[in-house]
Amino acid sequence: MPVAKKKPIPEFRSEDEEREFWARHDSTGFIDWRTAGRRKFPNLKPTLRTISLRLPVAMIEDLKVLANKRDVPYQSLLKVFLAAPCDTLRGIVDFRRRGLPAASMETGAVVSINEYLSTSYDPDCDFVDGVIEERNLGENDHAELQTAIAAYLRSRRKQWGIYVVVEQRVQVSPTRFRVRMYASF
Repeated sequence: MPVAKKKPIPEFRSEDEEREFWARHDSTGFIDWRTAGRRKFPNLKPTLRTISLRLPVAMIEDLKVLANKRDVPYQSLLKVFLAAPCDTLRGIVDFRRRGLPAASMETGAVVSINEYLSTSYDPDCDFVDGVIEERNLGENDHAELQTAIAAYLRSRRKQWGIYVVVEQRVQVSPTRFRVRMYASF
């Protein structure tokens, strides 16, 4: 299949001009993305600014304990804690939160219990010892079976004296919340 000739990318006088151009144009008319390759930018660093933040001593001590458990500096852990609500407000869900060493990133974002309980995840996630964990949601046959079981239990709720809910967050220990496929009380 013949490849259409790509248009030349214009020269831009400023980043603002370039940003405006790409906001109005589809890049596929200018770039053959099939030939694109992955690139690494090892020296690219975010712009940082030092700030002064007054925190209660007890909170700093708690941060240090949590950071020690994850083998990260407490200031880095604080950045992760601050990044999560900022990302949520911007509509970004990032389970592999930036700023942690690879060993800590395997299980997901580090957040407080209050943040977990006040945040909606799509799909919902488990909370284990300060770490957000993705759940295996299964496939369509799993969803159909879950629906059938919930319907069966719900149809017998009065007879058995139970209350049935699906996808319920349940506290299983002081530092763990699991999302149960269905729960009956």
